[in-house]
Amino acid sequence: MIWLTRCPHRHLLLLIALAAACFAARAAELGVYRWDAPGGPANVDAFARWLGRPVQVAAAFEARATWQDIRGAAWQLGPWAQWVRAQPGRNLSLAVPMLPASGASLASCAAGEYDHHWTALAHELAYYGLHWAYLRLGWEMDGTWYAWSAAPGSGREAAFAACFRRMVLAMRAAQPANQWKFVLNTATNWRSRTYLEAVWPGDAYVDLVGIDLYDQSWALNTYPYPATCDAACRLTRQQTAWNQHLWYLTTVRDFAVARGKAMAIPEWGVAIRPDGHGGGDNPYFVQRMHEFIAAPGNYVAYHAYWNVSAGDIDGRLTEAVTGDNPSGPTRFPESATTFARLFGMAAPDRTPPSVALVSPPAGTVIRRRTSVRLEAEASDNAAVSSVEFRVDGARVCMTYALPYRCSWYSGSSQRRRYTITAIATDSAGNAATISRIYDGTR
Repeated sequence: MIWLTRCPHRHLLLLIALAAACFAARAAELGVYRWDAPGGPANVDAFARWLGRPVQVAAAFEARATWQDIRGAAWQLGPWAQWVRAQPGRNLSLAVPMLPASGASLASCAAGEYDHHWTALAHELAYYGLHWAYLRLGWEMDGTWYAWSAAPGSGREAAFAACFRRMVLAMRAAQPANQWKFVLNTATNWRSRTYLEAVWPGDAYVDLVGIDLYDQSWALNTYPYPATCDAACRLTRQQTAWNQHLWYLTTVRDFAVARGKAMAIPEWGVAIRPDGHGGGDNPYFVQRMHEFIAAPGNYVAYHAYWNVSAGDIDGRLTEAVTGDNPSGPTRFPESATTFARLFGMAAPDRTPPSVALVSPPAGTVIRRRTSVRLEAEASDNAAVSSVEFRVDGARVCMTYALPYRCSWYSGSSQRRRYTITAIATDSAGNAATISRIYDGTR
């Protein structure tokens, strides 16, 4: 995989030519949505056991009835923060509403009237230690089902982009040390790349370009299947639907690459819908999604499978838990087998990465009120997923791409000794730790 970091070059040909210099190799992170807190964290762990490999990203949705929900609810952030901290290398993909259900507008957001709410959210995320979360601000804005809708042709596209900018600016100003990844995240309710350009907040405000993609289609000769449709007929229709899915994926990828960004697929899954426009048990779709996610040239940073049975769409591959409706066994046995084979781990990788502290060098005396560079070297038999730095046991930063480096401010308190630790985690969840003791100013 390739992780695209911010790069000064913006011309597509230059980006491609300089890819080796600007982009660092990294495996796409595996995520899942398995309902929200309080049961969600345990459900995610159960999904990992079913799959036979760690889940690196848990997907969650902030409640959106009131501004208080959007500012960060303790019932939600607390349990997810505990899940993230339980193992190195974990992260949260959080869908953040732009507006509550009523009484607010994109225009007011764009004018800065809601900045205090975004400031409060930033403080709450920092309080709970969710410093590296993927934040899907105003996700699926191209649809008509959310209060922040900026559907194609609605005339609200520019206001959406401006609101997105205000959110990012307010949150960064409130918590400048945090390393959130802001995700511009559409569904598939647009038909032209010009829509992406219309809602684009600007390169400085977006870290990942995302798309939610389910195996559903309203195109001719796709779904629903005719009553007499045999296996060959079903496959033909699934292939036709995939051609449309692939257009969306490649369009988002090309749009992201042209701006030096990676892409994300924060929601995806097979689908049974009440109106029949889902592809049903479709291992072909799972196979093709795996091929796209695994291809290095598609630059997928993370993806999250929709493993729930909900009223509007069922994509659950595992046994039911509280909240699933319908309950009972999965309605996608062939897709479940294919998913486990492709995304699981037939032979568990138990080889930990190697890690070495590069900076500060041994013997360094750490002085008060000083910016200290923390740097490590790490390697693995498969792929390094992250390197975390801790000082006296407290996490101070986490990096996901070469060089594994960040800065730490030593503060004003006088300390005789500091213990700096680097923890490297690979894509299978194996971790290696190295610590070094440094003298402080006396």
